[in-house]
Amino acid sequence: CSDWGSSSGTGTSGTNTNAALWTNNGSPGACGGAQRLYCLQQPPFKRVFVTSSGFTGNFGGLAGGDAKCQQHANAAKLGGTWRAWLSTASVNAKDRIPDAEYRLVDLATVVASSKADLLDGTLSAPITMDEHGARRGSFVWTGSNNDGTSTGGNCNGWASLAQNIGLGNNVDATLWSSSGTIGACGNSLRLY
Repeated sequence: CSDWGSSSGTGTSGTNTNAALWTNNGSPGACGGAQRLYCLQQPPFKRVFVTSSGFTGNFGGLAGGDAKCQQHANAAKLGGTWRAWLSTASVNAKDRIPDAEYRLVDLATVVASSKADLLDGTLSAPITMDEHGARRGSFVWTGSNNDGTSTGGNCNGWASLAQNIGLGNNVDATLWSSSGTIGACGNSLRLY
């Protein structure tokens, strides 16, 4: 239908009466005829959680942290693509996420209204809900300052147990770093 801008010509139509619904076996429909549309929601927000289990600081770098978050999200059937809130010496956590509103997995609790709000030093709500919706309060690996930049403490790129680093604390809304609280990379802590 000329990129859906004309009532002349033909366009491929589908049928919603079975699972093969995007196309009706290639049968064209007249563009002048009235057809329904499929409408798919595009959520205006991103979901966040703290992992239900902990890990030592040697979890395989940023890719390993992302994989841990993805595994937890998959186990809870959350769908989507997930990233860990982590910084390294050369990568800031804030550069690994998009600008969006952020909510807990209950979908109702707003953590931050935008990326800038996420990085301004306080949050609307702490990230104390895990991927299953259970409340968790503990220290969390971040390697990040409150503005999402690297603290330099990151268990040697999240690939070593031989370092002591600053930790985030998710029991309040100032959680990316916890004012000098130091943890050994051999501790088992959660991820955002």
